[in-house]
Amino acid sequence: MNPADNIGLTDFLVLVYRFFIRNFKILAASIILGLCIGGVYSYQKKTYYTSELIGFSPVINENTLLEILGPLKILSEEKNYTELSRLLNITEQEASDIRTLNFAESRHLKTSNAPNLTDKKLNNLVLVQLDTYNQGIYQPLAKGLQYYLNNNAFITSRLKLEKQKKQALIVAGKNYLQKLDSSQVFTQANTSKVTISNQTSPVDYNMAQTQLENLKIDYETLNSFTIVLDFFNAKKPSNQYIFITSAIFISFLMGGLLLSFLLELRQLARD
Repeated sequence: MNPADNIGLTDFLVLVYRFFIRNFKILAASIILGLCIGGVYSYQKKTYYTSELIGFSPVINENTLLEILGPLKILSEEKNYTELSRLLNITEQEASDIRTLNFAESRHLKTSNAPNLTDKKLNNLVLVQLDTYNQGIYQPLAKGLQYYLNNNAFITSRLKLEKQKKQALIVAGKNYLQKLDSSQVFTQANTSKVTISNQTSPVDYNMAQTQLENLKIDYETLNSFTIVLDFFNAKKPSNQYIFITSAIFISFLMGGLLLSFLLELRQLARD
């Protein structure tokens, strides 16, 4: 580096130093104002927590389910807590604790530990994304979602129809197995073939009994909305005050620098 470069750098640093000295009041005011406004804004903002719930409806696909859940998102955006509390069967205070409520297709489309369940039932998972000021509303809201869907006329009709189908299969299966027992076909359990459901291939007697028991379980647990993964309690709030304060502080600092630069240009123009 030659001496000319050193002189140029020194001159530049002197100019920067003098710039800050001449505009010290403006820059100091910008910094103080930015810190104060950022601090007050952050202090007044409520702390909120983010959580998720994953579920599905055994009687409708995820697209239809998302359409039915859509009004709840709109009501939360409008802060219409009276209507939201009525539809979800929760208190208005609990509804007002909801910051945002969103619904989307779940990212978790498969579960490797239960491939049969995944292939037949869990391919229509829906993700419920919740930002809340009070983690105590998780259980009321989960029950509220089930209440809301249970009172939907379309889902109710589909649920009734599905139960009728399963009940008919259960009755047919019981009658057929009783007939086999009475005709002493049970002694040929290893070779007998029966069909009690809508499967295309017959199954042996023991498997038919298993299918019948599964049908009974499906019938008893059939509902409008099944929760696969419930809301979880987050330890840390989602919003960080330091980020909000920093953004406001930087904005005011940049504004102070811009104002100082414009004043310097005006002074140079006068000279």
